[in-house]
Amino acid sequence: MSDEEKTVRRDPDIELLGQKLSYPRRWQGVFVVLILSVTLVVVAYIILVQSRPENLQTLGLFTGNIQIGNDFIKKRDKFGFEFWTPSTRTAIAMADYLERFPEKSVEYQWQTHDEKTNDIRQKNIRFGELLLDHPDISGYRRYEVVGKSTTVEKTGWWWVVGVDGAYSDDFFSWFARTYKTHWGLRTDDTIYVEVSAIDRQK
Repeated sequence: MSDEEKTVRRDPDIELLGQKLSYPRRWQGVFVVLILSVTLVVVAYIILVQSRPENLQTLGLFTGNIQIGNDFIKKRDKFGFEFWTPSTRTAIAMADYLERFPEKSVEYQWQTHDEKTNDIRQKNIRFGELLLDHPDISGYRRYEVVGKSTTVEKTGWWWVVGVDGAYSDDFFSWFARTYKTHWGLRTDDTIYVEVSAIDRQK
């Protein structure tokens, strides 16, 4: 070890958080520092700039209310909403509940599958068609879920619907009427709906 290196080790150039460091004096050390610096700059750029939705360049990616195409970015008024409908398996879980509370039978009759009087399989298919009849609904998906609220844990369908256009009271008034009419609910019954990416009209 040269006298210069010994001097550097005794008298470091930098002290940071108790750690004593010296400036690199060989090209290998300079190269390592350069690589680390460039890496930190690139990571910071990705986190602070490229991760923003408006800068994502993935073809066809939909994030929030921005539709990203091949070579352009188009702002869109779009929101999604989600809700529940019964499935053919809902009545299985409800059987014990209705046995304990027979006075609730009429209230929950619309959730009980019967191929002759209340074919829930066909009702769900038809309800999807009714949704797509609305000009602002761009599509939907539904999948079977298990959950519990005011009655018992039961199985049903969970729908996720995409809507082109801004959130409006008129749209959800239409949805409430359509849902209640199709599923046989009373006009004063409440429907649970989850709404996301709202761009509400002023």
